[in-house]
Amino acid sequence: MKQYITIEQLKELTEEELIILNSLHFNPYLQRIAHPEFHTHTKQDWVEATCKINIGTMIEMIESYTPQIEKGRDWTVEIIKGCISAPQFIRKQNTELCDSLWERIKNII
Repeated sequence: MKQYITIEQLKELTEEELIILNSLHFNPYLQRIAHPEFHTHTKQDWVEATCKINIGTMIEMIESYTPQIEKGRDWTVEIIKGCISAPQFIRKQNTELCDSLWERIKNII
C-alpha cells in the first residue's frame, strides 16, 4: 500500500497552492519549496516533503478543514466492492487510498 505522495504529485501544485498546503500542515521542507525567493531547495527537500505528506497527515488535514459543525462526528467508512466512502470523500475502485486522499487535499486547496 502506497503511504505517501510522489514528487510528481507535489509538483502538480502551483506556488500558491504549495503555500496553502504548508499552512494546513507545516512542513519545513515544503516551506523551502513554497518560498523559492527566500530559500534554496534541493531534490532532497522534495523527497523529504513528500515523505511528510502521508496517509495520516492527509487525514489530519482533511479533518482540520472539515466545517466546525462536522467536528466531533466520527467518520463513517464503507467498503463496498472495493470502494471506500466517507463524508465528502469517495475512493474509486482500484485506486490507492493515498492517491484518493491527495485528490481531496487538492480540492481543499
